[in-house]
Amino acid sequence: PDRCIPLFFSDVNDDAGFAQGFDLYLNPMRRRHPFRARILWQRARHFLSQHKDGHAFLFLATVEPHLPYTPTEKSLALEWQEPKASWEAATTAALSKEVASGALVMGARERGFVEALYDAEVRDVDSAFAGMIADLQKLEMWEKTAIILVGDHGEEMWERGAFGHGRHLYDESIRIPLVVYTPGITPGVVHTPVSTMDVYATVLELAGVMTNPEAQSNNLLALKRKGLPEPIFAQLPGYGRSLMVGKYKLIVP
Repeated sequence: PDRCIPLFFSDVNDDAGFAQGFDLYLNPMRRRHPFRARILWQRARHFLSQHKDGHAFLFLATVEPHLPYTPTEKSLALEWQEPKASWEAATTAALSKEVASGALVMGARERGFVEALYDAEVRDVDSAFAGMIADLQKLEMWEKTAIILVGDHGEEMWERGAFGHGRHLYDESIRIPLVVYTPGITPGVVHTPVSTMDVYATVLELAGVMTNPEAQSNNLLALKRKGLPEPIFAQLPGYGRSLMVGKYKLIVP
């Protein structure tokens, strides 16, 4: 009865079944409501303030940084002091496709502006995350809350002549940040690559739930790499698959 399981999401199609199993499901992006990271956290904070004495699992999925790159003016001013490009920031998703197809070639200044827009969105979400930590401390929940910070994909920034994601399986598109914070655990770094599938077993461990036997997932809190590294798989529908073992990577279109 004291276990509240809310989900705050903003970049998933409801038809894919992501709303299953949660007591509360919100998808402001798909309903054309405000969905910036700071706004999502404000709604999540309101929920947690009402359930801080019980147990809760909160899944908060921000959109930024993501195409189209539309950061706040405050963050953009810190990344770009020159005159802006002639096109609007909201058109970067369409421009990304034109650049990838070869229909549009951007000069150095335009490329720099694209990078500044992306970096400014990183600033926005980073600021929201800092606000979340501060609020957890104010709610006296910081010392009893485990946090997993993970990305869902990376972003190419001209490594192969374009920008964006969803077109290949090179590292700039699929290597992502992953940080697990648990109160009372000594910090450490796992240098061997792991899969986002490992987040599944880690969440269950933190919740005190047994992992189902058929799960292909490792608990990151008890990770011990010995001998040959485990293979890491990735798949991009319509493009192909990749396999990484140690420093070697195979991409099969």
